[in-house]
Amino acid sequence: MIRRNFLSLSAALLITPALAAPQLTTALDEFEVQTGGRVGVYAKNLVTGQCLAWRETECFLMCSTFKASLVALVLLRIDQGKEELENFVPYTQEDLGEIYAPVARAHAASGGMSVRSLCQGAIEQSDNVCANLLLARVGGPTALTRFWRSLGDEVTRLDDWEPALNSTPLTEGRNTTTPATMAGSLEKILFSELLTDASRTLLTEWLQQCRTGIKRLRLGLPQNWSVGDKTGTNGKDIAADIAVVWPVPTTPLIMSVYTRGGHPTEQQFQSIFSNIGRLVRHHLVDHNI
Repeated sequence: MIRRNFLSLSAALLITPALAAPQLTTALDEFEVQTGGRVGVYAKNLVTGQCLAWRETECFLMCSTFKASLVALVLLRIDQGKEELENFVPYTQEDLGEIYAPVARAHAASGGMSVRSLCQGAIEQSDNVCANLLLARVGGPTALTRFWRSLGDEVTRLDDWEPALNSTPLTEGRNTTTPATMAGSLEKILFSELLTDASRTLLTEWLQQCRTGIKRLRLGLPQNWSVGDKTGTNGKDIAADIAVVWPVPTTPLIMSVYTRGGHPTEQQFQSIFSNIGRLVRHHLVDHNI
């Protein structure tokens, strides 16, 4: 039986589960029944502390959503004096292979790119070669996993490189996270003193300029909201989007949504992500600002 605990509420929240649950669960029930897959959701209003959650502690493959944390680690190393944004990172045509790499391919004739451009390409266009080059500079998947542990995230782990990380069996636990833990890590990255103001600003700007999230959570959010996100997909059953959202400058939200399994279509992906965006707006924002 599909679990109906989409609404996780703090004691201060005025909406009761009994009133909210039927409206909230309909879209998620329909997606899971119609596709045979699962969806995990965690969304939090950082001012009120109110949350929406569904399968928030279940594991999902991260796919490219790991790139937001990867770039955060690169920026942390820059803040620590271990890296520089303008450092030149060389690569060759052989490094490109058959990997999705629109940015790296466009700069291949130059023989390399700056760390700044690699970060921008990894987030804004989800370039896999950019991500692999950055991953090599920070110490590989193990180093990124250690970074998550330093944030208090004991769940998220990266074991492989692009593109292998998108196709590992879920039963192995490799390259996975949960909606709640990824949301918590993103919150600490963007809303703590981990990074300098300059680095947080850079990361936020790159997330806001992400080109791959237009048909995910942004679909269900008002166009006048400020949204930054990082998507992920394996081209089959997995679609993911993690986002930081400002309905107004003083009220940030963190959102984390993952799918897995079944045979969803692109239209079904767009429908569920837009519905989640609208539900988050209704229950975490409209009644609080």
